[in-house]
Amino acid sequence: MSTLIFHHGALGDGVLIWPLLRALVPCTLIGPREKVRLAQAQIPGVDALDGDSPDFSRLFAPAAEAEVSDHVRELLGGAGRVISFISNGRDAWSDNVRRMAPQARCVFIQPHPSSDRVEPIARFHLRQLLEQGIDVDPVMPAARMNPDGPVVVHPGSGGRDKCWPTERVEALLCHLRGIGRPSAVIIGEVERERVATDVIDRWERLAELIEPASLMELARAIGAASVYVGNDSGPTHLAAQLGVTTIALFGPTDPRVWTPVGPRVRVLWPGETAAMDWLPVEAVAEAIACG
Repeated sequence: MSTLIFHHGALGDGVLIWPLLRALVPCTLIGPREKVRLAQAQIPGVDALDGDSPDFSRLFAPAAEAEVSDHVRELLGGAGRVISFISNGRDAWSDNVRRMAPQARCVFIQPHPSSDRVEPIARFHLRQLLEQGIDVDPVMPAARMNPDGPVVVHPGSGGRDKCWPTERVEALLCHLRGIGRPSAVIIGEVERERVATDVIDRWERLAELIEPASLMELARAIGAASVYVGNDSGPTHLAAQLGVTTIALFGPTDPRVWTPVGPRVRVLWPGETAAMDWLPVEAVAEAIACG
């Protein structure tokens, strides 16, 4: 019988469960289309279904059995395990799933710990699985070695306060160019909106500028790196799970909870929450040289 995993959330949240997906294959991941297809492309044995389709959205309505399609009814009817990161187990969604998958072990995972809890997010998920009867060993990706690849820098994040100052990004790119090391900067719509055009123009004069049009393109750009440098962000979690040497820059968020998970991750953090201007360019340059 199959394992179904329901997950919604930002890129980083989705990537953080990839070690669990590897341990649970074969399985079907149901969530935002682009994110689940990315997981499918990177992890053999993972199937992907669009959780935002009306078929699955109807599960949130009370007494939805009569409204869902035969496909969803058959999918749930054949499930041996249903692992949900989108329900607390006490709502209409869980009632519907239990009725349509009476034979399945249904497990409900709180995606984020409370703000006063200091526990790695991956361990937080594992503990909840174990408490509900599923004992798995997360599987890490293999380290990806690209010695001839560029140093790839992603200067953005969902929160402005989590971003390393743009002038230090520029100084790092200038340093890399000065030592003859190729580099690239990845930006998206958010960076185009937040960062002044003249700043981006200066970055482009120092490094290759990459603007991925999709998560698949983002993964290809990061996967080609010799070293990846980024803030606490979804692309940084992705880099770690692609096996790339990852230097994660932390300040106001706590890496004891949110550290990227991967085989070659180094976190730069002062030991307590701080503004991102705590971090000098020299420290990042040294971490790259050691990478």
